[in-house]
Amino acid sequence: MMRVFKYLYSLIAAIQGYFTSGVLKIANGGTGAATAAAARSALGLGAAATLASPIPILYGGTGASLNAPTAGYSNVLKINAGAAVVTMDPVKFSTARYSMVQINGSGALFGTDLYGQTSSSAANVYVDSGGSIYRVASSSRYKALIQDADIDPGLLLRLRPRTWVDKTEYENAAGNGDGPAGLQRHCGLIAEEVEAAGGGAFVVYDGEGHPDALSYDRLAIAAVAACRGLEARIAALEARLQA
Repeated sequence: MMRVFKYLYSLIAAIQGYFTSGVLKIANGGTGAATAAAARSALGLGAAATLASPIPILYGGTGASLNAPTAGYSNVLKINAGAAVVTMDPVKFSTARYSMVQINGSGALFGTDLYGQTSSSAANVYVDSGGSIYRVASSSRYKALIQDADIDPGLLLRLRPRTWVDKTEYENAAGNGDGPAGLQRHCGLIAEEVEAAGGGAFVVYDGEGHPDALSYDRLAIAAVAACRGLEARIAALEARLQA
């Protein structure tokens, strides 16, 4: 019996060695503190441990979330800079006062200063029907199977300039009970009409092969073909006059 008491006494003494003032030491699997704040300090968790779940990547977390999305939003990730937390909302990088960058549930991108960032360079961004964004390049380093283009010199004369109002703006105005009178009219060409005129090389097609947009910047190439055609006709007429 005495051996049992001695064993229990030595076991208790050993266990007590794991503690300091009743607190389990970090080296022995504890927090080394008696309060939550002291435990965070002892473990070096810093501000991340005080944030609501999930912890943003900015503060050392994974940014993952199992929270239900905010009402009215799709189940897309939202990340706020500063002291805000990550939730399953659209992506938002924001300060305490306003969102700087946001991707909504439909995948549309918004930025508070995107419109304010201007440049005199040519437009060189392309968005395909799948939503991917590309930089448009003109160097031969990015091209293969280069050959001369066969463009009808008369194409430009068959194109029909048009004006229109934006369909979304028109529908929004109608939904608000307003008429189209105050809407801005835009000038340009219609993709389907350019295709029908033989200008398919300047038409951008969607994923189903339907005309969707125009490469307006490249229509100048049709003007080059037209100028060459006129030059050839002038040369022929001059030759006849000199004969």
